[in-house]
Amino acid sequence: MAAQPTTGSTTSVTPNLPPMQSSDVQSVIFDRGRTAAIVNQPLVGGDFAVFTQEANAYSFSSPGISAGDFYALVSFTNPTDVATPSDVAIGFRAAAGSDSGVRFVVMSTGAWYLLVPNGATIASGTTTNFDAAPGAVNTLEVLAQGGVGMIAINGMVLQQVDLSSASAPGDVYVGTGFFQGDTVAGRQVAYADFWVFPVTA
Repeated sequence: MAAQPTTGSTTSVTPNLPPMQSSDVQSVIFDRGRTAAIVNQPLVGGDFAVFTQEANAYSFSSPGISAGDFYALVSFTNPTDVATPSDVAIGFRAAAGSDSGVRFVVMSTGAWYLLVPNGATIASGTTTNFDAAPGAVNTLEVLAQGGVGMIAINGMVLQQVDLSSASAPGDVYVGTGFFQGDTVAGRQVAYADFWVFPVTA
């Protein structure tokens, strides 16, 4: 596990929400949920940093909060070196450190996984709207309420997901290099606009 980077916070008052890419029922529900969430006082307010990868170790940044029902988003900038695959992630409900809870990982191939660290895969798929170009920016979003959640990439809702395996509140963190072969020693992966808002019933 790599050391955490030094983070900063933005002066923005609210996040820039990615435009929704669909008007289906699932997207409408997701958009209503995130719009309602961002009127609340944020638990994390637009943090940003740069990860410097280590070989065969993941890097993560933890704000040390505890949230169960929440909306989170973060924008990652692809490394300039894309010869080796990379991945980025939001982890959440991590009540016992970054190897607990649930992790939403998106690979530079567009493959995505919602999984229990060192455990079962809850859901997976492939998205066509992940921009893998060097220096491109991709935004991940998670909306969690009780035993269900919704995940999105660049404004495209992937699906509703089962979160019952990790029901306890915990930390919400961001990171890179979670899958074997997705790290290059010294390669930099930046993130910005990392926000977490509590969701009220």
